Amino acid sequence: MENLLEELVGEIYDESDRKRPSGITELDDGIEVEGGVELGAIRKYLLVDIRGKNSDSVSRWIVNDIERIPRTDEQLEIDGLTVEIRQASGRRIHKVKIKTASTKDSSKSEH
Repeated sequence: MENLLEELVGEIYDESDRKRPSGITELDDGIEVEGGVELGAIRKYLLVDIRGKNSDSVSRWIVNDIERIPRTDEQLEIDGLTVEIRQASGRRIHKVKIKTASTKDSSKSEH
């Protein structure tokens, strides 16, 4: 049945399908993402709803939201996610850390 639905609406992802796409590293309290990773991959991996086109990069999503290039170590809240700029230079965002509400809650309960 799932195969038939996928033929009609495209790929269907569930918990058992979660594979880590290239450019995403799992952390204890979130994920680290390369700036060029597409939003579609983040949506599928974290199972979250974020604004922007699936083909937009994480970097573009951030810049579109804050309307500037962020600095390294800057922390932002975008679409209910905590985004920490891990590495940026000049006009590029190289790496970011993303935390969902569930990873923020679980890290608080450990302390």
